[in-house]
Amino acid sequence: MKKFILLLIIPFILFSQTRSGLGVHVGVGKVGMYNDDVVDNKKNANGLQIGVGYNLKIGPVGFSPEFNVVNFKFNYDEEMPEIDHSKYYLSLPLLFKWYLGPLNLHAGPQFSYLVGGRWDSNNANECVLDQCIEAEKDGKIEEIDIYRKQDVGAIIGLGLDTKIGLYASLRAAISLVPIASGELLDYYDENDVERSVGKEKYFSGQLFVGYRF
Repeated sequence: MKKFILLLIIPFILFSQTRSGLGVHVGVGKVGMYNDDVVDNKKNANGLQIGVGYNLKIGPVGFSPEFNVVNFKFNYDEEMPEIDHSKYYLSLPLLFKWYLGPLNLHAGPQFSYLVGGRWDSNNANECVLDQCIEAEKDGKIEEIDIYRKQDVGAIIGLGLDTKIGLYASLRAAISLVPIASGELLDYYDENDVERSVGKEKYFSGQLFVGYRF
């Protein structure tokens, strides 16, 4: 009987209190694209993240800023003849938490910056930051970047923070701005290009596990 009671008490001791402090984590995810005007059927990308975060818990609420390095890659095939490409972002989620024991609901903004990636057009394996189109403006040929470097998004998720330092998060992230650069979208508008072109935004599902010191 004593052993049975002890087995019931141990999980409560381990998980009933949440630890504040600095932590490191890794995550996996699926990244897709959506469009305000049309339904997109493009293939999802596999994603990987690694980062650090600080958790501050005050009573039933908490605040957890993170700094993550994010990588994902779209691999296409004959059925979806797009160009394979990968991207690296530095992201800064600012998460506000509401606790119910060791569980928490969290939500907040996420700010990201595109720092690199590969563009595998005709096996050229070029940097995504170099991808641009040439357009004529006022009689001159100018280069317009294809991708927007700054991304602003929102996160909502369910987390688990434990007394022994282990933590996890299952979250959804959605971009609030298009993937295409503002200059490219302006060019499309000026030249009456189809409204849906270039308006895609990212959405993703992510799973993180980490340890807090």
